[in-house]
Parts: sequence; C-alpha cells; structure tokens
Amino acid sequence: MAEEKSQIRKNREKRNTAKKPKHPRDFENMDDKSTLHRVIEDLETSQEFQRPFFDKFVEYYKLYRSYIDEKDKREHGANLFIPYTFHVIETVTPKVVNSLFSTRPYVQTIPLGVDNKTREQRSEKMNKLLDYQFQQKIKLVPKITDVIKTALMYGTAITKQGWKFKKKNIITKKPKKVLNIELPIYTEVMEEVVVNDEPMIQNIPITDFFFDPAGTDIDDCRYCIHRYYEDLHVLKEKQQKGFFKNVDKLDKDTTYIGDSETDMLTHIGLSNTENRKKGVEILDYWTDDWRVIVANRSVVIYSGRNPYYHMKKPFARWIDTPVPNEFYGIGEIEPIVHLQQELNTTRNQRIDNVSLIINKMYSIIKGSGIDPNQLISRPGGFIEVDSHDDIQELKFQDVTKSSYQEESVIKNDIDRTLGVYDTARGSSPERRETATTMSILADASADRFKIKTLQIENGGFHEMINQIIRLNQQFIDRPVEINIVGDDRQVITDKVTPEEIAGEYDIVAVGSSMESLANKEIRRNQLIQLYNIIAGNPMINEREFLRRLLESFEMRNIDELIAQPQIPQGNPQGSNSLEQLPPELLVQVLKGGGTNEQPQ
Repeated sequence: MAEEKSQIRKNREKRNTAKKPKHPRDFENMDDKSTLHRVIEDLETSQEFQRPFFDKFVEYYKLYRSYIDEKDKREHGANLFIPYTFHVIETVTPKVVNSLFSTRPYVQTIPLGVDNKTREQRSEKMNKLLDYQFQQKIKLVPKITDVIKTALMYGTAITKQGWKFKKKNIITKKPKKVLNIELPIYTEVMEEVVVNDEPMIQNIPITDFFFDPAGTDIDDCRYCIHRYYEDLHVLKEKQQKGFFKNVDKLDKDTTYIGDSETDMLTHIGLSNTENRKKGVEILDYWTDDWRVIVANRSVVIYSGRNPYYHMKKPFARWIDTPVPNEFYGIGEIEPIVHLQQELNTTRNQRIDNVSLIINKMYSIIKGSGIDPNQLISRPGGFIEVDSHDDIQELKFQDVTKSSYQEESVIKNDIDRTLGVYDTARGSSPERRETATTMSILADASADRFKIKTLQIENGGFHEMINQIIRLNQQFIDRPVEINIVGDDRQVITDKVTPEEIAGEYDIVAVGSSMESLANKEIRRNQLIQLYNIIAGNPMINEREFLRRLLESFEMRNIDELIAQPQIPQGNPQGSNSLEQLPPELLVQVLKGGGTNEQPQ
C-alpha cells in the first residue's frame, strides 16, 4: 500500500511538473484557464498602448471622407470641407499600384541550392503558379490596392495570409448512361465539389489588429491578435468537424458588441456598431509557435501549434513612411491635418465674406420706425425712412483676392510636404515652365514615390509573397493545372507538381521604374525629331528605330503594326533572290528598312 501511494505521489508530481509553464506564453503546458488569462491580459495591454493611435486613425478617416463633426459646424456661416486630403490619397495610390503591377509577372522567384538547369525550370514553374494564383484566384491587384490605400491613409496596413479550402454542394447536369453509353439526356445531380483551394490574402482593418507594444515589426512581437466576428452556428459547424472545442459553453444568443470607438462608419454617422459588429467576437492570437482562439473573451475554443510550416505569425506589415524603432508608420494624412483644417477655414471665411458683401447689413437709429423686413435685399425693394440719416449701410471690405492667394499658399505647403506636385498629378502647373524645369520637378516628385514603392515592395509585399510560397509548398499535394493570359493575349496552359515548387526561393519583385510623365514626353519628342533626321539613311536600321519609338508610347503588339520588309519586284533577272538586288537596295533590306523603289 505504501509503495502504491508513493507511486501515485510520484505520478502526480510528474504531471504537475509537465504542466508547469516554462515561460509566460508556454501555452503547450498551460490549461484553458491560464491560457484565457494570458490572452486577455495581452489584449488589454495592447489596447491601452494602441488607443491613442486609434483615435488618430479615426481623425484621418474623417479627413479622407471629408466629414465635419456636428459639434464643429458653425451655426452661422459656411461649413464647407475642401476634399484635398481625398485628392492626395487618390493621386498617390495609383502611382504606387502602377509601379508594382505595371509589368507581369509581378514577382520572379529564384530557387536556391540547385544546378542552373533545375533552377531555370523551377523558377519558371513557380513564377507561372504565382501568376495564375494572382490573376485567377486571389485577384491580387484590387486586393493590394486596398492594402496600399490603407497604408497611405494610416501609415500602416496589415495583411493576413492563409489557405482557403471550402467544399460546397452544387447542382450539375450530367448525361444519363445506359450500358456505359452516354445518352443525350441530362439529369440534375447534387454533388459536393471543392470551390476554394488556394492561398488567401486579407486586408485587416487597422483597428482590429493588436500587437505586442515591445515589438517594432511582426517578427519582433511576442504575440499578435486579429479580432473579427463570427456567427455562432459557424463555430458549431467547425466544432462538429473537429476544428474547435468548448463552443457549447457559449450561450445560444451570445453576442459581443464591438468597440464603438474603433468603428469608422459609426464616427461619420453611416452606421452603428450594434448592426455591423454583432456576433461572437473572435480573438485570433498568434505567437511564432502557437495559436489560440478565444470567443467572446470568455472561452478558449482552440489552442494548438502553429499550423503553418513556416512557423511565423501569418501577418505582413505594410508601411508608407517608416519611423525608426516604431511599429506604426506615418501616412499621407498625418502631416497635413492642420493644413487641411486651415484650408477649410480659409475657404469658409471667403464664402462668408462674399455673403456679407452680397447680403448687405445696415445700421438704423432706434425709434426710426423702419420695418426690419424692408432691409432684406430683393429686386425692386425699397426702405421707407423719415430721414436718410436714419439708415446707413455697413461697409465690408472685399478680401476674396487675398484669400485666393492664401489658399494657394496652403495647397503649395501640402504639395511640398507630400511631394505631390502638379506634374505628379497630371495637371499643368499654374506657371508655365520649360521642359527642363518640368523634368526636374517631376524627378523630384518621382523620388518620393520611388521610396514609397521600395518600402512597400521590400516590406509587406515581400513578406506576403514569401508566406504564399510556403503555403503553396505545404498545401499543394497534387498537380495543379494553370491557365494564364500572356502579354500577347494568348492563353498559356501548364501543370505544376508539388515536386517542381519544392525548396528555398529568393524573391525578386519586378515592378517598374517610377519615371515621370514629363520625362517620357520629352524622350518621345526627342525620338520623333531624331527619326525625322535619320529617315532614309541606309546606315540606320529604320525598322528597329521605329520599334523603339512605338515602345516609348507603351504600345502592345508592335510587330503587328510594323510591316515586314518587302523584296522589290520586277528586277531584270525576274528573280526575287537577295543576291540579284542592286547593292544600295540590298543594304536597306538587310538593315530591315525595306524599300518601295524599283531597280532601274
């Protein structure tokens, strides 16, 4: 009996030792109660740290939406909002997007640790697979456009990469078979098919992402939390499939109303939090090696190892203007908040001034008996007075001219702050400049866009692509048929096997150079002038020069526009062979210039 008790005590001590966490986030050795406590404590720490930033994000959102709070509206006077902030964001966004996606493929991969022949084959396969997924599955361009706009508005955007797999029952028509012979008679059949089996990219709302305050990027953070909302029946379905646990501990009518201070639409009066964020609140908590899912901040419905082979938190951080040693960057709106407010004030003051000049005011002597209704301006109106000294017009100085100058100064301050000059937005400057000056200004503006593009390309974009490659290697377990449209509008069909995309890869983002429109126009004019000079010169390959000229206009299918060189007909020998051509015509044909002349 004593030995049995001793053994029981040893087993209990062994279990207690195994359950003792080695560090504060050793979830493998923590029960659900301890896990829940850690997740909620980390969430509250992050919320306290990020709340001042969230307040700023709400302000930036209002400026982008040209919204004026009711408390800030004046009872008397104009309440105009000049949408210059919106104009700036919508000007910069397409420039960055076009820089990343103006050429295809959007990225190129380079396999590591293989011979040259294998490297070329695997690179081609991976590039085709990514191009196919970006075009047909992920719809990359519109999705990343939203991400880039988010980064420009708030300084930071967060994407979440994962794998989307979904089956669905659909109705299809299939021919009837008799003795294995298909008949031209079709019947409706319900069958389960895979509708999604591809990587997924999600642009997380900036106020629904919480990070470790001690971290300066995703990798440095000890944890990251993605908050979203889910229907209770969806959670129950996933529990039946074995994904979740403890869902039954949630009430049937359980709801968790989201934080109203971070609901953007609520702040501009277009919705309310109860209608938009009603359901079970999900806290998707990640470390590099573990994942925890908490429902309604009360029940742990999942706790397990990081399911992804890359063993990283599945997020990517996109930054507009980085601030050293800080997680959040600076966007396009933050530096111009006060300038936008000044612009609104100046415009409203000018409107008020014009209104006072048009709708005149008068001073009248008390007891003069003048009817105030007669003082309202109207065609053919008059004012009855006993003496003309009883009434006098109040004079207001017209300040609209100086106001226009002040508004121009404010806009110039915004443009200099952000580097968005007239040449960058595609409009003519107020003062006519020489082509050289325009080129210099355009290059100065383009430098700002180049930096933004490089920050995004080498930051969030690179990390997103790297995770997608790893997800493909993990979840693609059979040959994938791909169909992509090439630059020549021809459909390219191929198959990619799991073996052909295995291994380590370096990522090269292609993109395009941020060359200014002014420089392009100057270069085109120079090519046109040079072409006029060299036309007819037998020492110049006019055909190739014409190709370069058309390429400067970014035209496609140039070969279809350039006629093939024709061999002159009617030579004395009656032959079309090159050997029979006169020397001067032979030079033109060999150079590709062609000729319409007949030999003499």
